[in-house]
Amino acid sequence: MFTENQMQILAVLINNPDKEYYLSELGQILGKAPGVFQRGINSLEEQKIIVSHKRGNQRLFNINTEHPFFNETKGIVQKTYGVEGLLKDVVKKIKGISIALIYGSYAKGKMRPDSDIDILIVGSRKADDIFLDKIAKLEKKLQREI
Repeated sequence: MFTENQMQILAVLINNPDKEYYLSELGQILGKAPGVFQRGINSLEEQKIIVSHKRGNQRLFNINTEHPFFNETKGIVQKTYGVEGLLKDVVKKIKGISIALIYGSYAKGKMRPDSDIDILIVGSRKADDIFLDKIAKLEKKLQREI
């Protein structure tokens, strides 16, 4: 299967399939030095799960939506490191949230490059402030407005 670093890389690329990333950009998003995940990204490229091309002396990476196992990979990644998985982790850690739902274009599978992620949270007022702080961090990680 995939390593932890590969799953995190795939999560960024799958959540933004129309965007290309420099290695340094991925490092900033993941909070890791590019050398830490270089081997993982090379392996994903060898398997043709991701593709790259050069711009100047740097490579740009994006997800290969034509890969035969793209949909399966997308499903696995989204349940663990994608919006669903990350939101689930946030909600589990905050007392006072009784319901969390994802709706809109993301939930329908019709997300565009400029789409945000719509969520509905039902819970106590106390949980609200904590949740908003966590969501801001999640937005940065996912490169999407929530």
